[in-house]
Amino acid sequence: MIQLNPPNKGEIDQRIEQLSSLYTGKDAIYISGAITTGKNYVSWYVNHGKRIENEVEFNKQHYSVVITKNLDNIKDFTANLRFKSKDLIIEPASLEVDEWTQPDYLYYWGQVIIKFVRKIVFLDGWNYSNGCIFEYYIGLKNNIELVDQKFKLLNQVNAISRIKASIREYEKSKINVEFQKTLLHEIEKNENYNQQTKV
Repeated sequence: MIQLNPPNKGEIDQRIEQLSSLYTGKDAIYISGAITTGKNYVSWYVNHGKRIENEVEFNKQHYSVVITKNLDNIKDFTANLRFKSKDLIIEPASLEVDEWTQPDYLYYWGQVIIKFVRKIVFLDGWNYSNGCIFEYYIGLKNNIELVDQKFKLLNQVNAISRIKASIREYEKSKINVEFQKTLLHEIEKNENYNQQTKV
């Protein structure tokens, strides 16, 4: 069981309630892509980030080099998909709340997925992202269709293999992977994964 304990849960629940008056049913497609972490983060951290001692400067460069690029990637993919599709498409890149922590964002988007989403599209490199792995876990638990950015089924065997590979790379770079390992354990416990590995 994943415990998030979001500090701003009350505010988030109100936002979800407001969305419930706008969206009916589970009709949306959700775009899952790295924001604060991902492959861009690994590359930046190994080459530059780990040598920045000043927290303010670290956060400034992290945002400008990693987060901005990740946000643009999600927005560009979403814009292209909206041009081609009439489906309701939800993406996380357009929401930035200064006082929210990562547990707040994870809880918010997790609730959005549970209540409004029928399909999650995982962008390339999703397995390097804490948030994306969490969203895979949420989608799996709630029987939501999970696909890669080419809209090919992203089954558990494939997903777990990718997550393990990214964890190894993070560990090699001396980056904390406790949360990823917790999520991986929960994903591996899923009954469907056990059935797939026995085939």
